[in-house]
Amino acid sequence: ATFSEAMDAASITTTTFTLVVQATGTPITADLVYDPVSRTATLNPGSALLPATTYAATVVGGPSGVKDLAGSGLATDKAWSFTTEAIPNTTPPDTTIDSGPSGPTASTAATFTFSASEGGATFRCRLDSGTYATCTSSKSYTGLSQGLHTFAVYATDAAGNPDPSAATRSWTVDTTAPAAPAITAPANNSTNTSGTIVISGTAEPAATVEVFDGVAPQGTTTADVAGAWSKTLGTVSDGSHTYTAKATDAAGNSSPSSNSRTVTVDATAPETTIVSGPSGTTTSTSASFTFSSNEGGASFACSLDGAAFTTCTSPQSFSGLAEGAHVFSVRATDALGNTDATPASQGWTINLALFSDGFESGTFSAWTTLLTGGDGTAVVQGTTVKTGSFAAQLAASATTGSFAYARKTLVEPRTELRVKGDFQVELEGASGGNVPLIRLFDTAGTRIISLYRQNLDGNKIRITHNGVGVTTTGVLTLNTWAQLELHVSVPGTVEVLQNGTLIYQTTTASLGTNPMSIVQIGNETKAQAFKLVTDDVTVRP
Repeated sequence: ATFSEAMDAASITTTTFTLVVQATGTPITADLVYDPVSRTATLNPGSALLPATTYAATVVGGPSGVKDLAGSGLATDKAWSFTTEAIPNTTPPDTTIDSGPSGPTASTAATFTFSASEGGATFRCRLDSGTYATCTSSKSYTGLSQGLHTFAVYATDAAGNPDPSAATRSWTVDTTAPAAPAITAPANNSTNTSGTIVISGTAEPAATVEVFDGVAPQGTTTADVAGAWSKTLGTVSDGSHTYTAKATDAAGNSSPSSNSRTVTVDATAPETTIVSGPSGTTTSTSASFTFSSNEGGASFACSLDGAAFTTCTSPQSFSGLAEGAHVFSVRATDALGNTDATPASQGWTINLALFSDGFESGTFSAWTTLLTGGDGTAVVQGTTVKTGSFAAQLAASATTGSFAYARKTLVEPRTELRVKGDFQVELEGASGGNVPLIRLFDTAGTRIISLYRQNLDGNKIRITHNGVGVTTTGVLTLNTWAQLELHVSVPGTVEVLQNGTLIYQTTTASLGTNPMSIVQIGNETKAQAFKLVTDDVTVRP
């Protein structure tokens, strides 16, 4: 600041002569020098001022401002401003291609968009080896020839700095479709039982191969550098399938369809059904089963009672089967070799018993006749049993008229019988008497067999037939269970087994010629004391 007259140097300070950034009011630290000869005050900033920035300088007037040598101050503040120069722009912009084709393409046209790192830039473009010319984004070309092309563009900013390294992008125009691929596997008109099919063949190297089942796409795969390709199809449904393929090159050109291959899939095993055969309980030792499959032309394999499956046809018959439970199983195999994984099975039981005691019902309802007299008793109870929940208890005393027995009249009289049961004698009477176990009567009502335990005679088991009493080798201790089996064949065979061991046998018993028709447990003879528990009584031929 230059004054019109000499000034009081002491009044010119950084408080009365200031410099600030005009936009923000930020003060600038500076050294102050006053030259009395030239009457000039100079502010020297402590650091360089910012470029392209406006600063405001103020010389303060008034009582607190600068003063001349007479002590007079400026009437008002003196203020002015100035702007520093901007730093010259010497940095070139960066050019970027934002969009446009790259790699192979089937299009003969191309459009590019591009931008610069600085606003207000202009652009120059070039195609292939042509001359750069002014352009704007976007830049389009049409009618391009087959083959490789390169697009280049560079930006020039507002200060005239050009990008020294143009942005470039290369691509290839390819409008030629690849040749149709070839399917080489599986064989045409082949069959498949797994539901998984591998389609394979050849195509243009690196082409994308799409497989079709009829017109339905089944997915894609890529041919290798030698042109080989394969596609695995899983869970293919049963039925006929005709496969073709198309190849698409990297430019997007699609080939015609390949040759076709037809495959018939049957991955479903047949179902097997037993149409007829015994079930439940039967008295026959023979059985015949008929069966079928839901697929025509199926073959069958059969198994009886868990034996290995062997080839069979419907009907399948068995004879001479043992008494007891049996299971028949059969499985079908279709023409393609699929075998039913869940064979059809049917169980049945052969029961040759002419009679079972029925005690598990809690009653004597299975018996034809149940009689007691005097103080004799006959009950089905659950206290003393051999198997199950119930057994029969029959008892009588020496009192006149006391007796108890149960009889079963067979539907058809037999000349041969096997009577088996479990027996326990709980009370015996006086010496000379006995506890009857099993008695048999013929169709004339004659008692022809009596199997009994003799009282007070060493627990011996005896048998009487046609009036002849014989002591067996068996013994039956009081309150002890024993399984007894009586085998009788008219006219002369008698066998007795105790717990599976033969204790008596004869073939010369005089039993007459009438068949047997009644089986009895208990005693019809009155006033003969006994208590007998019996269980699991069966009668078989």
